[in-house]
Amino acid sequence: MGQSVSSEQEKASCNGSKVRMISCIKDDNGKIVDMKSEHPARDRQDVEVLILNHFYKAFVDVNSLMLQVAQEIVEPIVSEFYKFMKDNEEPNQPRIIGDAPLKSGSVEEQLKVLHPDEFDFMFPIALPSGMAKSFKFCHSESDLPQTSFGFGMIQIQDQGNERFVSKFVENQYLLPDKIKDWFKSKTQKAMEFVEKNKKDIFRSINVKNTFQINPGDIIIKMAEIGAGVCLTIKYDIGINTVHHIPRKEKNIFSYSVDLIPAIQVEASDIYLIPKSFKSELPLNSKVRKTYLWRLSFSLYEMSLIRFLGQRMQLSCHTKCLKILKALRDLDTKNNPSSQLSSVLTSYHLKTMLLHIMVKDKFSMEKWKGSLLVDRIKELLEFMQKATKERRLENVLFSYELNSIPFDGKPLQKHLKLPDWAIAKKQPQTINLFSENFIDHNSLDQVRARVKEIQEQWLNVIHKHVAPLYLEIIS
Repeated sequence: MGQSVSSEQEKASCNGSKVRMISCIKDDNGKIVDMKSEHPARDRQDVEVLILNHFYKAFVDVNSLMLQVAQEIVEPIVSEFYKFMKDNEEPNQPRIIGDAPLKSGSVEEQLKVLHPDEFDFMFPIALPSGMAKSFKFCHSESDLPQTSFGFGMIQIQDQGNERFVSKFVENQYLLPDKIKDWFKSKTQKAMEFVEKNKKDIFRSINVKNTFQINPGDIIIKMAEIGAGVCLTIKYDIGINTVHHIPRKEKNIFSYSVDLIPAIQVEASDIYLIPKSFKSELPLNSKVRKTYLWRLSFSLYEMSLIRFLGQRMQLSCHTKCLKILKALRDLDTKNNPSSQLSSVLTSYHLKTMLLHIMVKDKFSMEKWKGSLLVDRIKELLEFMQKATKERRLENVLFSYELNSIPFDGKPLQKHLKLPDWAIAKKQPQTINLFSENFIDHNSLDQVRARVKEIQEQWLNVIHKHVAPLYLEIIS
């Protein structure tokens, strides 16, 4: 084995053409495996950058074969659910619409880390044919508090469909909890259909896939979550498969797949989803919190991430974000009581990154690869500040978005984000760390751990990759 690399080293001299780094760790089955990465050698090798890049290549980045296997299992199954729910429309009920479910989340943004085991889909829904609706947004209502910003209401204009109104509407407002209950029931029926017709369904799926699925080895379970339902899909691809998955000796896979009912807001990519409003509204408010739907900017966020990826191809911003996400997800290995992964979501970390990039007007010079260490430190510093102040503003709702020039026009115009969805002034901003979005007691506990990581970030990474060895390859 090569020479040992210590986290206390600051520089290393390398005379070969490449540096190979090897971590000897235990996999999920307790077997010792070598996690390797190779890097160009330089006369003066910065060990901080070397360890970061090794951590990224060998641990953080998702294996492309694992991602392909995951997509070939998950996406056809979700398509069967969607098709069944859309085709089995019932009178006086909401309808599933569109050509396919809408993909979102880290996998679709190419920001997933470690394992491709979480997927997100929105199922667009509409009112029964002939019924009209209009939208109200809390940030535009003078009698609603700032804590309600980021939520909206759906007002039913036509009360003619009495059966639908009696079940889903109160005082002209469409009730999110009732829609969520309806969606759960529809998903349950779809799951029963898929279970009953497994052989026929997977026969057609296998024609398109690069590997064959045995229907008898797949298990699907369903559970209710905040804004919809979660499917847990487990599958054993078998020991005789032609695919060899690194660090997956048993080849047993488990995927969490969120299915969320969503109502499109006018002609935009903003959707309202039935996520509960947690705090209380003023006693004199004409609106009840049971009328409120949460605004979802997920499709615009995905567009922004892709836009930046195309315009800033040599930037280290995605690598920086992925490393922080991996540190969050792996934190329980070093600290079993850590709440980082359950409190700070990928959405929070992505928002923090975008805040820094917005402040710097998306400077390519600041985000070049050689400055990865500096950007990691800056993101950790921002994370500490945001958790301490309990304040993290939604970037896409920011009034600054219309003032940031990019290739000759504001970023808002590139994304085609409608004017009504942009805050007109500072007080209108959406605080993602308000009590409506996150538990403050949990946030306070996370803050202490974030401070520890900020102060000892390289040691934290070194614990994940140790014992670590270095070889010079001529």
